[in-house]
Amino acid sequence: MTLKGKGMGIFSRKQSINLENFCRDFYEQNILNPIIQGIDAGAVYFDTVRETIIEADQSFSKISTEKLATHVVPLRFELFALAWMHKFVGKFAIAQSIFTKQYLHEKGRDDIWNGMDHESIPFLVETSMAHLYYRLH
Repeated sequence: MTLKGKGMGIFSRKQSINLENFCRDFYEQNILNPIIQGIDAGAVYFDTVRETIIEADQSFSKISTEKLATHVVPLRFELFALAWMHKFVGKFAIAQSIFTKQYLHEKGRDDIWNGMDHESIPFLVETSMAHLYYRLH
């Protein structure tokens, strides 16, 4: 599905993009496999988040980085969906959701789709960190 959006290109020109290609590239390069100059930015991110939470609450030291990642990755997909819904309403939002489910299934990552809270996405911005904290405790 091809869509046009305001401010998506250089100097805010409207550009056509392919939904599937855009989402696939974003998911692979920013959520699932964020490698920057040979460094696994995903691992660094989760280690940093975990250490920051431990500074605020020592009991969080019982939570492994891997367990944190299994709960944060679905949240990152939810935040992407929320941003997408704000940018593109209607059929483009629905198409993105359908594509995401198919993409995750093809990648063998149904665990991410199943870990997402599909009903609360509109309220996610206000509750994401609290949601994560209570999922892990």
